[in-house]
Amino acid sequence: MKIRTVVTVIGLLMFNVAFGQSQEKYSEFAKEALKLYESKEYQKSAEKYKEAFDQVNGIARPKDRYKAACSYALSGDVENSFYHLFRLAENPKIKYNNYEHITKDTDLGSLHKDTRWNKLIAIVKSNKEEA
Repeated sequence: MKIRTVVTVIGLLMFNVAFGQSQEKYSEFAKEALKLYESKEYQKSAEKYKEAFDQVNGIARPKDRYKAACSYALSGDVENSFYHLFRLAENPKIKYNNYEHITKDTDLGSLHKDTRWNKLIAIVKSNKEEA
């Protein structure tokens, strides 16, 4: 019984250390991604956001996922941009609802002609009405 307890405690400590390191790397990569975005290196920014998200098994902070979507859109990668925006809008824990911002954000202008845009905006609007 004591051995099982010791093994469990050691396992939890190792998980904590690994999780902490992953979060630290995530923050480091996300910070780099934002700097690349601000210097208009959108493709590199998108790649760095992907590295950040990979550190935490895709569990990203909403503001980072939104910026990643902007970076992808500005680099011409419409598919990945929509992927991140739909993850924000359809996530029951997040339910992105900043309708005013998303509809006026010029970073996402390249998405407006795509048929998925109207579906995305309808979800965001619905989220806003629910909030």
